Amino acid sequence: MGSVREKEKLKTEVVYINLPGPREPSPGMSSGELLHGFLVDLYCGADPDIKNYVLRLCQKWNIRYQGESIRGYLVIFEKANGNYSAYSPDVPGCIATGTTRKETEKNIREALSLHIKGLIEDGLPLPEPTSFTEYIEV
Repeated sequence: MGSVREKEKLKTEVVYINLPGPREPSPGMSSGELLHGFLVDLYCGADPDIKNYVLRLCQKWNIRYQGESIRGYLVIFEKANGNYSAYSPDVPGCIATGTTRKETEKNIREALSLHIKGLIEDGLPLPEPTSFTEYIEV
């Protein structure tokens, strides 16, 4: 068992999985690659209930899909005086606030979605997700 800090870090790390995943299982694939392919097949299927189930599982395990049709951006949440704020370092100018963390998360998802749709409509390139987090103990 790890320290409290290690457990907290595990709870907050975000794993990014690129789409598309492996198309077919092949000899020598790691268990992670097989699971990735399995989840991507479920996620990309036609049944919206299964897609929502996969999304809930991924949320529970801090997995985010990114790729041509789905991108994952790091979001920083900050508690302020009486509210929360959120922004993505990879998407300058895209910010959101809310009275609770849950409301702020909903608002930043909407803000990012609108921002990305606007960039697409204007024919501008989408920002590449390059930011990451790291805990540094001092």
